[in-house]
Order: sequence, then C-alpha cells, then structure tokens
Amino acid sequence: MGNSKNITTSNRLIQYDLMRVLACFCVIVIHIGICDDSNNENFNVDNCISSLYFVFARWAVPCFMMLSGVMFLDKNKDIPIKKLYVKYIFRLAVSYAFWSCIYALYNSFYDAGNSFIEKFKYFASYCLSGELHTWYILVTIGIYMTLPIIKHLINTLDEKKLRYWILMMFIFFSIVPFVSSLSIPMFPGYVAYINKYMELYFFAGYMFYFIMGYYLVSHDISAKIKKCVYSLSIVGFVYSVVVFCVLNPLFGFKIGVLGYSNPNIVFMSMGVFLFFTDVVSKRKFSNKFKRVITSLSGLTYGIYLIHVLILKVLHNMGVSLSFCAKSVSILIVSLITFISAAIIVYIMKKVPLVGKYLC
Repeated sequence: MGNSKNITTSNRLIQYDLMRVLACFCVIVIHIGICDDSNNENFNVDNCISSLYFVFARWAVPCFMMLSGVMFLDKNKDIPIKKLYVKYIFRLAVSYAFWSCIYALYNSFYDAGNSFIEKFKYFASYCLSGELHTWYILVTIGIYMTLPIIKHLINTLDEKKLRYWILMMFIFFSIVPFVSSLSIPMFPGYVAYINKYMELYFFAGYMFYFIMGYYLVSHDISAKIKKCVYSLSIVGFVYSVVVFCVLNPLFGFKIGVLGYSNPNIVFMSMGVFLFFTDVVSKRKFSNKFKRVITSLSGLTYGIYLIHVLILKVLHNMGVSLSFCAKSVSILIVSLITFISAAIIVYIMKKVPLVGKYLC
C-alpha cells in the first residue's frame, strides 16, 4: 500500500453507477422471498441454484455503504454540519418516516384484524418502526451524524494508524461476533463476555464498510494485497455456497453464512468493490450505456425504498415463484419489480419536493 490519493467525485464514475444499479437489483433478489409460497426445501438442482442467487447478492448492501464512504469521506468534498443535517440527514429522516407510514398502512390491511380499530392500532404501532429493509436508512443516518468527527480523523491519521483502525473494526465487527456464534464448548461464551465488558463500540458497526470503501479507493493498493483480497473473496464465496446451498439444506448447518458482518461476506464484498474499482473502471463504455446507467443510478434510492412494497403487492395479487422453475422465476419477478419500481420512482422525481425528499 502506498500514499493516499484524491478521490474525484465531481464527475460521474460509471463503474460506481453500474455497481449501484447492480447492487439495487441484488437487494431485490435478497427480498424475493416475499413472493415465495413454497415449502420445498429439498436438496435439488433448482433449489441449489436459487440459493446461489441469495449468496451472490449479499455483496449489495455492504457495497452500498462502501460507495457512501467514497462519496462522503472525499477530502475534496467539504460538508459543513448544517448542510449535512439539512441536505442529507433530513432527507433520510423524512423518507424513512414517510415510507414507514406507507408500509404500516398497507400492512394493516393484510396483517391486522378485520375491524377498523384493530387496523388503526396496527398502523399506530408500526407507523415509525420501518419495514424489513429500512434499517439501512437508520444505519446511514447514524453514520452521517458521526461524519464530521470521522472525516477529521481520516484526514489526520497516517497510513499505519488508519490501517490499525480498520483492522480493529474488522476484528470487533466481524471476527468476534462470528466466533461468538460458533458451537465450540465454552469458548464463544468467553469471547462474548470479554467483548461485552471491554466496550470497544468505537471499533464495531457498519462504519467499517463506510471507511473500507474510502480506503480502497483513496489509497494505492499493491498488487500483492489485491491478490490477497480477491483470493479471500473467492474463499468467502465458496464457504457461503457450501454452507448455504449444501450443508444448510442437508444438515441444518448455517453458521456464519449470510450476515453482513460475517467474515465471508466481508471478503466477498471487498472483492466485488475492488473489482469495480480496479477492473471495471478501465473498461470503455458507450455514451448511450453511460447515460442509461447514470439515469438508473439516480433512481436506486427510491427503488430501494419502494421495492418491498411492490413485492408485497405482487404477492397479494397471486404472483409467486412457483409459476416455473424457481431459479428462473426469481430472476423474472426481480426484473419485473426493478422495472416497475424504476418507472414509479422516475415519475415521482418529476413532482417537486416528492422527488427531493421521498425518493
């Protein structure tokens, strides 16, 4: 690893727009289970391929966070605290509150009782609790709130101390929870106990991805380290596939598979991010392709917010993954959801204020 370098965010970087679009589609694949009415957990080729999709898609959310780190930790991008809250945090908070109410309202018609009182109680109880995917917004708000301090640290730490910080975050965000989940007699309990009272919260949480994204882009990574990252990402992917696609359906073993903090997912995500940064960035794309990807990239936040609602609507309309082979229907329903969400968000963005704060 060499000296730090500047990040250019004033111009569109097509590799990151493309990553954002693909990550958005992968998030839909992750949540496609909403439309899955089957109880078929048999070990067969179709289910193995379907499980493979879910494993491959896990890089999406971590890479979203790493992309945010690239943008917000750029030394050339000054974000005063007032602007941070007014322009970014306020928008996230408004969109979270609005979509939480929308999901609570929709769910109250299907999950609550038949009476108006029961439906109203359900809505009142869940109107700000969010949906299964909106946790990401709260995590992002929390990271943004620490941004003035984190950015100051990033700009003042030397290379050695920054790597130390990242290493400690990896240990306490990823390794410690993973070890605590193992079935080794007594050992996980000791690890969890020690970690609890050491209170090293500064080294834990999704801030790891935020800073890792910045580091991979802003610093020169040696060829040796790149090979190491790619090798670990392949190992992480293979481990995830073997456990989730084979050991889980056959023996019920699923320790350390799909959690975003698990080492295998961390390495997978770093490998994908580095691939887009190091390889895709060197590809030449046509201007037409760039325009399409750039336009879709601008819709991804809105697509993320609304895609679960579309999946719920499709499911309640009778759409399931059983109309053909599951490995095929997952892709079809995910594509329908992505296109539908993109059209809706595109229209919403044409409406003043709505497009600015809600999608």
